[in-house]
Amino acid sequence: MKKNQLSTTLVKIDQGYIKRHCLDREFWKKSWTVFEYKKFKATVCLYNIQVNSDSYCLIMEVGNELTTSIFPLSRDDYSDNMFNNELVSMLEYIMQRYINRSIVEAGPIYKGYWSMWRDSVSAAEAEADQYCKEHDISDNDIIKTIEQKFRNDVHNVAYDYEEEAITKMNNDVLAAFCYWLGLKERAADYESRIDPKFRRRQATAYMRAVKEFKAENPEEE
Repeated sequence: MKKNQLSTTLVKIDQGYIKRHCLDREFWKKSWTVFEYKKFKATVCLYNIQVNSDSYCLIMEVGNELTTSIFPLSRDDYSDNMFNNELVSMLEYIMQRYINRSIVEAGPIYKGYWSMWRDSVSAAEAEADQYCKEHDISDNDIIKTIEQKFRNDVHNVAYDYEEEAITKMNNDVLAAFCYWLGLKERAADYESRIDPKFRRRQATAYMRAVKEFKAENPEEE
């Protein structure tokens, strides 16, 4: 377990330990906090053992969001690096859903953008109605087509805000998780996707934590 300036607690899971103990009933009750960062906390536990496919399934939970992934039991070529990369992929998938549903869509800014969009759509429909009256258009199919065209011209800024928020938060936390697991190249890829303005706002905490990790783990260089 490790804590740093980001109030991040990460527990590394040993896949060898899971393989050795997955048939132990007491082990079925265990869960691990693999990620705890700001508002985010991810836990992992054994979901089931699939005898026919010689594999086991882990379930990851963030808030009320869940996802699962299958891991091999007896493959000697399945490295710790592959295992850790799959954990990151699980977290990436579930974080996108969690950020979207629990933070973005629940927030006042997102709701405000949707309210603005609905008002704009109503105005567009009124404008389409006026256009049809001015041009003596009475055919219902044509009227519906024109109304749809006017509605389609209204851009919903909520989608832009949603994408930006998910990109910023998701790449930030995933980069930190990758550094903890020693996945430097993947961490660098997530870092490269972080908006420069967001990076500057987070620099006092985020970059300090990255430097601390590298200083404490020189063998990872």
